[in-house]
Amino acid sequence: MDFKKKLFNTDFYKSENYEYISKFFDDTTSKDANSMSSYNSMRVARNSLHFPIVTALLLLFNNGKLSMKGQGVSFDLSCSIGNTTDSVTAILKIEDNYSSITRRQMCVFNKNTHNITVLCEISSFNGGSIVTTPYHLYNEDDRKRKKQSGFFDNGLVIWLALLPLIIEDSEVQVQVSSYKGKGAVKLCDDLNEAITLDALFNSELQKLFFICNDNIYRRISQSYITSECEPFDVNGPDEKDLSVLVNDIELYRTYIPTTKNIFLGDFSNYTVTSTKRTKKIKVCDLPAKYNFGYKFSPEKEKLIPKLEDWYIIPKELEKILISINAYKNRNAQFQNILLYGRAGTGKSKMAEAIAYALQLPYYPINLNPNTDEVQLTGTYAPNVNGVSCSTGEVYIPTLEEINFDPIGAYRKLTGVVDEKVTEDRVYQKLVEKLSKKEKKESVNSDFIITQTPLVEAVRNGGLVELQELTLVKDPAMLGMLNSLMDCENPFLTVPQTGETIKRHPACVIIGTTNVDYAGCRPLNIATKDRFKLHFKLENPKPKDILERVKKKCTLFPDDKKHSVLKQFVDAFCEIVKLREANEEEDSATMRALYDWVDYYSALYGVITPLEASEDTIINRLSFDEEEQLEARAILQKYF
Repeated sequence: MDFKKKLFNTDFYKSENYEYISKFFDDTTSKDANSMSSYNSMRVARNSLHFPIVTALLLLFNNGKLSMKGQGVSFDLSCSIGNTTDSVTAILKIEDNYSSITRRQMCVFNKNTHNITVLCEISSFNGGSIVTTPYHLYNEDDRKRKKQSGFFDNGLVIWLALLPLIIEDSEVQVQVSSYKGKGAVKLCDDLNEAITLDALFNSELQKLFFICNDNIYRRISQSYITSECEPFDVNGPDEKDLSVLVNDIELYRTYIPTTKNIFLGDFSNYTVTSTKRTKKIKVCDLPAKYNFGYKFSPEKEKLIPKLEDWYIIPKELEKILISINAYKNRNAQFQNILLYGRAGTGKSKMAEAIAYALQLPYYPINLNPNTDEVQLTGTYAPNVNGVSCSTGEVYIPTLEEINFDPIGAYRKLTGVVDEKVTEDRVYQKLVEKLSKKEKKESVNSDFIITQTPLVEAVRNGGLVELQELTLVKDPAMLGMLNSLMDCENPFLTVPQTGETIKRHPACVIIGTTNVDYAGCRPLNIATKDRFKLHFKLENPKPKDILERVKKKCTLFPDDKKHSVLKQFVDAFCEIVKLREANEEEDSATMRALYDWVDYYSALYGVITPLEASEDTIINRLSFDEEEQLEARAILQKYF
């Protein structure tokens, strides 16, 4: 659908929207020529109030704040608008008085290109980080989303970002300045009084809103206009375009206006004075700060990874952990995460670090072009130990699970969370389930379905790392993953038994993949969209690489550790930079650097760093002699 058509969606004219504003108007549609814009050609003599436009104008004339009440709903709106030389930034805060949920939406409009460059929901925000998710402008077919949004996924934040430019039009200026012969101050006073009393607007105020509404519609839609109407262009992003997110705090800061550039409202709650950490978080502090709080059996606790002290915590890791914890009880809102980048940038290590911080069992799954859903969900195997098999819709917890975690076992049996349930009650429910199940066994007792890491994590919780996701070819497997990563009703179906497993609240899915390498395929759009956070990982900065190498490569002689290791790192970084510039597939990874240093350390006094590089760096990079020569030339500058 064309973006302008989305802005003027017919849903935004329907009566259900007007329960918030109809009390201010005699009617929400006018056929009076005096209530039309001068840009209206009058071929269609009708002017209907557009709910988001009127709401934006109400906020403008009421100093950026507005309370909206309807049948069974109550919202407090507040907005902040900044107007700089190049762009307009609008942040809309929506407080639902019934559910106590607060939402924040952000839009940035580029005044030079007339493109919307930022359009997102601000999901979590503090002085050092920001996490945003896509903003969806709903359409006629998106009834469910509209119902959940409380009518505020209707482009209101977009109209707020357009306001400073829209009201520069001479007709709008005349209407405001000539109001009752007293101008904008009187207009605001009358408006505020009517809103406070929930009373009908006077006729002149109603007329002003109709004319401004029609003026804005004509200029943007270019529908039934006079020759004097100059178009106002606005170009919006595709809903799948993740470039409009702003998850980098430094980039976010560029959009927040200074005091002199504030057009409306107050940005004091959205400004960042410094992004430096007051205290650098240590690896050992991560579980205490971000632990998910779920208990696992001793066997599963062994799968919770340990993180080495040499690991330097990247800013992306903290963003992920903050957002997961903020929404951990809301249908896995941020528990589907995609990490991509060149080989050796630390994607798998970050997945492992997330599992460590959340204290979840870690299940790395290596995918390839032949991976299918059967391999991920379990295959038939001989029942050599005579183990009873669970099939169909029934899940049978082990005695260890019942004794160790009766609440979790009861939830798996019944789908009900009962924090007061006892072990005896779980045993009783288990007997009931088994008696009903006895006649429904569909799998020969000579065979069982193998339990896979994916099924284990979905059933009982854990972090699954899907490695090399872009290598997968099987459409059925991608379809299975799409169901598993759905935010509304995530589940996994085991094809061999028909069992449907509801995704555990502590199941985190991390996709990791290289890009633009041989064998990589474009990631399916539906699958990509289900990953709520997308991070492109780059190689660490040289100073961080040096710090990691110093901590990790412990065999290196202490007396030469800093000066010589710095040469290793500087040479390595220059090779990486050259290969990135040449767009070459990269084997110059962090693993290669560690191997080079360790190899030299093991043979210290026997070989030189340059000789050690032949066996760990040069021959690893490429079979192409020219590429090897380029790397060798760089190394010779340092050694």
